[in-house]
Amino acid sequence: MAGSFVRRRLQRCRRKAIRVPRRILDRSNPLEGFPSVVGCVDGTMVKIIAPQVNEADYICRKGYYAINVQMMCDARFKIRDVVAKWPGSVHDSRIFRESHLCRVMEEGQLQGVLLGDSGYGLKPYLLTPYLATETSATQKFNAAHSRTRVTIEQAFGVLKKRFNALHSGLRTGPERACRVITACAVLHNIGLDRGDILRDVPEITAINEVCEVPLPEDVQGRTVRDHIKDTYFSTSIVGSGYNLSPQTKTSASNKTMKIQVVSQKLLARKRSFTAQWSYVQYKSKFAVIH
Repeated sequence: MAGSFVRRRLQRCRRKAIRVPRRILDRSNPLEGFPSVVGCVDGTMVKIIAPQVNEADYICRKGYYAINVQMMCDARFKIRDVVAKWPGSVHDSRIFRESHLCRVMEEGQLQGVLLGDSGYGLKPYLLTPYLATETSATQKFNAAHSRTRVTIEQAFGVLKKRFNALHSGLRTGPERACRVITACAVLHNIGLDRGDILRDVPEITAINEVCEVPLPEDVQGRTVRDHIKDTYFSTSIVGSGYNLSPQTKTSASNKTMKIQVVSQKLLARKRSFTAQWSYVQYKSKFAVIH
């Protein structure tokens, strides 16, 4: 009885504690010089006991039964979105593609970009690192991308240190494990909102993991990524993110707005083309029927 009451209370708290932001989180001090970032997204494995149904689906790439949990966090390690329902064998890109966060970004409800590793497909709103760093600009882009994206890895470390069961493994089946994971994320955010002090944030080396099977890159995503690279990382002064003059900061802010405009125009053009194509298909079907 007490357990069910606590679960209901935490479920209500989730709507308030875990919310996708509707704006760029920190416009005045972009993380590691990376502009227009609203958050970093990644997946983490939480070990569980062997399920009774569809056992093979829960075996992750590391060889144990797990839930693949997708989370998005901000610069304060606050969890802004959590998806805890997929078996360990499901790829990160599919989890994101079918998530509410993806729909929010696809529809242009959230201004700015997300950062993810190469396990995700490149989109205008989800930037991944360059696989080939042939120029100085691409190297600087990847370095800033990696230093910024490591925030989500540190958030995972903080969460699993606070709730050690997420690190050592949950002695329960998939359904209950998903509720426990979500509850831990809610409690983590409540602690931050109430001024909880984070101690011993894990020091994680910034690296860019290369996906074993390269995912196809979206043409519009390449346009946005190249624009950011050429605008912010083609010179040595821009991209450091620190000790910039007021004139440089103003210029960077203006360029950030241009990037958002480019991204939104590309998304609007894509939605318009999709709508026109759907109308053509409908007319063609109507003509065949009649």
